[in-house]
Amino acid sequence: MFFQKHLTLFKLLASLATLVALGTWLYTERGDLWKIWLQVDYCYLGIAFLLLPLNVGIQAWIWQVLLKGVYPDEKFSDSLGAVLCGASLGFFTPARIGDFAGRALYLPHRNKMELLALAALQQMLAFLCYIGFGTLALLYFMPKQLGFSEKGWFFIGLLGLILLFAALYPLFHPKKVYGFIHKKLPTRFQSTFRFLNYLTQKQLLKLWGLTILRYLIFCFQFVILLFAFPFELSIFDATIATMLMYYAKTFVPSFAFAELGIREATAVFFIGLMGGNESVAFYAATLIFLINLVIPALCGIPFVLKIQNSKLDTFRNPKSPSKSEASP
Repeated sequence: MFFQKHLTLFKLLASLATLVALGTWLYTERGDLWKIWLQVDYCYLGIAFLLLPLNVGIQAWIWQVLLKGVYPDEKFSDSLGAVLCGASLGFFTPARIGDFAGRALYLPHRNKMELLALAALQQMLAFLCYIGFGTLALLYFMPKQLGFSEKGWFFIGLLGLILLFAALYPLFHPKKVYGFIHKKLPTRFQSTFRFLNYLTQKQLLKLWGLTILRYLIFCFQFVILLFAFPFELSIFDATIATMLMYYAKTFVPSFAFAELGIREATAVFFIGLMGGNESVAFYAATLIFLINLVIPALCGIPFVLKIQNSKLDTFRNPKSPSKSEASP
């Protein structure tokens, strides 16, 4: 009981301990951790910080596009508030699942389960984007760095691409997915997933384009942070290592506090294998955590405070005036 009551505190302490242990190891093994920090280029650091509003704005835009299928009057300002609210709540939960609840609770629409499903769809788009680009990076990385045989890396890459396309098929045929849900699942699921009946190919292409753009900005932001310090890898190899970091982090089960420590460990691992400076990777990963997670979480606190406790009841009473519930 005591452990469950203080679970968030334990996760925070465990994550900080992992981060400190990793930093201590780098300091002991390389001896350049403090020296590297003193050589930081604040111009590059500023560029990475300036990309944050663009990241959040694109995320809010994706959320608005998803919502407009069932809530045509959805405003960008409301979508932005929901994204920041989700960022704040997601900061304290494993795999950032609080992000889903934060978005659903912030918006006034009554069908909260439908909003949760929409948030899950956005997360799935991002997940598949990480997998797709990560698989391509893996095809380059394995034969060059790990010495895999041609047949071995080809088989692994082919398997990854097959799984990716298998997952993409239902996303490009949402009406077929809803038809299956309508026929096979209980009625309560139909109102939750009815938005699938309104997603058009044009919307899906727009969602994919924005998701890929956001991913590329994430990668560019991390590469910029790497080169904010003395860094010997080429831009291409740094980009490959960045894609692999996001790829690996996607598969690692995270019970850490906002994935703190996991991100840094994967960055150190792949940058080190590519021949880069592990200390630089450690700093870049820690800074990306501060920029893309801590700052949005702090900005989202005022939006969290706007949530009324009564909104929790709407999860049990999903009566919504949305277009998706107005017609079958």
